[in-house]
Amino acid sequence: GEAFEHLQYLVHYPYGCIEQTTSATRPLLYLSSLVEQVDPQLANMKIEDMVLSGINRVLSMETPSGGFGYWPGATEPLEWATAYATHMLLDAKKAGYAVPDDRLTDVLNWIEGRVAQYERGEYVAHDKWNHYDEQSEAYLHYVLALAGKGRKARIQKLISSIPAGAKGEVAEDLYMLKAALYLAGDRRYEKDLKAVDASPIAEDRVNSWSFYSDRRRRGMMLSTFFDLFGNDPAGEVLAQRVAEGLQGQPSYYYNTQELVWGVTGLGKWVQ
Repeated sequence: GEAFEHLQYLVHYPYGCIEQTTSATRPLLYLSSLVEQVDPQLANMKIEDMVLSGINRVLSMETPSGGFGYWPGATEPLEWATAYATHMLLDAKKAGYAVPDDRLTDVLNWIEGRVAQYERGEYVAHDKWNHYDEQSEAYLHYVLALAGKGRKARIQKLISSIPAGAKGEVAEDLYMLKAALYLAGDRRYEKDLKAVDASPIAEDRVNSWSFYSDRRRRGMMLSTFFDLFGNDPAGEVLAQRVAEGLQGQPSYYYNTQELVWGVTGLGKWVQ
C-alpha cells in the first residue's frame, strides 16, 4: 500500500518529455482500480481519457523516420526513448486502448531497421555523449519480441557475449534478452528467468540518461516476470523486495524510472 502511494506523485509529474509522459501513463494501465484509494483527485477524472491523452502525446513525438524523439517536434529518433514508449503502447493496446495500428507499424519497422543495422555491423558505438541510447539494443529486442517479431539468432548471440555473473546494467540487459528469447518461442532460459534476483536492493544509480538503478532493475524484472509467468510463486520474494524498496522515503527521493517500474510491477502482481 505504501508503494502505491507514489502513484500520485508520478502521475502529476510536471514535465512532458517522452520519458515522463510514458512514466505517468504506464501505471494507469494496471492501477485504475486502486486510484480511488491512492488519489481521490484522480478518481474524479476518467482514467481511460488520461491514458488516451498520454498515448496521443507520445505519438506526437514520432519522428519522420518512425522512431520517437524526446520532445514533440523532434527530428532525430532515440533508441531508448523509442523502446520505452513503444513498450507502453504495446501494453496499452493489449489492455484494450485505441493505439493506431499504422503508427505502431511505423515505429516497429524503425526498430527492426535499427537492430538489423547492429546485426550487420553498420551501426556501432554511439556518440559517447549520447547517453540517451546507452544499453538500448537489448531493450529494442525485447520490445520486438513482445510484438511477435523476435530475432532469435541475434538475441542468442548477444546473450552469449555477456559474461557469467554480470552485474548492474548488464545484468538488466541479460534478463531482458533471455525474456525476449522466451517470448520468441525459445524456452531454454526459463529456469534462469524464474530464478529472480531477490538479494537486498543496493543504492546503485547511474547518473546519466540510461536512467539505470538497482531499484529500477528489480521493478522491471518483476514486471517482466509477471508478463511471462503471471503470479508464479517464484516471483513473490521479488515482489516483496520491490515493495520494500519503495518504502520509507518521500516520492521525490526516487527517480521516475524507479517509481514507474516498481509501481507497475507491483500493480500487475496484486491486480
